[in-house]
Amino acid sequence: MKKPSIVVITYPGEVGDDESVAAQMSSFFGEIIEVTSKSLIVVSGDIHNIDNESIHIIKIPFRESGRHSLLARTLKYVLPQLRILPKLFKISRSCDTIIFFSLAELYTGLIFITRFLLRKKVVIVHCGLTSKILAVTYNKKLFGFGAVVSYFIRLLEKASFSLANKITVESKSVVKFHGLEKYQRKIYICQSYYVDTRVFKIEKDIKLRQNLVGYIGRFGEDKGATNFAKATGKIAESDIKFLMVGGFSREFSKIEGILNENKTRHKVTLVGHVTLQEVANYLNELKLLVLPSYGEGLPSIVLEAMACGTPVLATPVGGIPDIVRDGETGFILEDNSPDCIAKNIIRALEYPKLDEIIKKAHDLVEREYTYEPTVRRWRMVFSPRNN
Repeated sequence: MKKPSIVVITYPGEVGDDESVAAQMSSFFGEIIEVTSKSLIVVSGDIHNIDNESIHIIKIPFRESGRHSLLARTLKYVLPQLRILPKLFKISRSCDTIIFFSLAELYTGLIFITRFLLRKKVVIVHCGLTSKILAVTYNKKLFGFGAVVSYFIRLLEKASFSLANKITVESKSVVKFHGLEKYQRKIYICQSYYVDTRVFKIEKDIKLRQNLVGYIGRFGEDKGATNFAKATGKIAESDIKFLMVGGFSREFSKIEGILNENKTRHKVTLVGHVTLQEVANYLNELKLLVLPSYGEGLPSIVLEAMACGTPVLATPVGGIPDIVRDGETGFILEDNSPDCIAKNIIRALEYPKLDEIIKKAHDLVEREYTYEPTVRRWRMVFSPRNN
């Protein structure tokens, strides 16, 4: 099969200094797309930590203002496109396909120019962070204009999806959850991340672990982190401890306020950003991972937990129903209210056949979400037969 020459455009602000996110991006660019393409150029505002000399990275200067006003967010959307545009005209001469990665799907103007002026194939990698999820964050902010912003983002998404030649989503459930059925003919099931089982593996048997229940991820509203913190106050069992990993220091005060109000601060360990190996170490200490999100694509932390033999309790959003089946490969929350989270934590910890769930979940990751099956799916995306 003839390999395409590829340009990947990313959205600024998505990588930052979080090693686990940088590793995921490195996995996508350096170990998935790079092996399925003839040449690869990445255009990004802030990507780093990719140690691969065969990938040419073009960094677009972008300074985060730290402000969250409507004007600041508008500038964050418009300015990178203006800076990327001249680079795009120059490098497009030597490429076949341009991938708009994650939130770069909102660059509708660039997508239009790429498809109809430069006449290149457009692939949108839809990772699940869309207006449906952003609405949770914006609706009560931006001086009452949050709902308007969410609606505008949704219009941009629809326009971009209509313009694209192909759209990749991380699982079948994502299609329905994000309302993408009308684009079915151009959709490919193909995750942008694979589980490295050299890092994420079972190091400690579940029977040897303490009753430690954890949340690992951003401490954002859309992730349900505050609901998890509130749930700690609704569990009376004294031997259950809690762990929350991955928050920014500025987010700790809100979580600590909830825990102090619950009188459970002494039972909860708060940890900031950690390395990928540290995530694996924490997962091997947990008896249960909880992810009470309002929306997702296919969250890597769920797959990583399964690879580490850690049961998962999660909301049935995005691609989660494809991998977490209640009582079979994990546990599902009816909703992400604190009461529901607390009730289901007890249910999961007391489940009599936990070993069977752990084995089925581990086997699923090995079979479907490791390196080889992931690369095979991406080769199908770029296959000439699918053009």
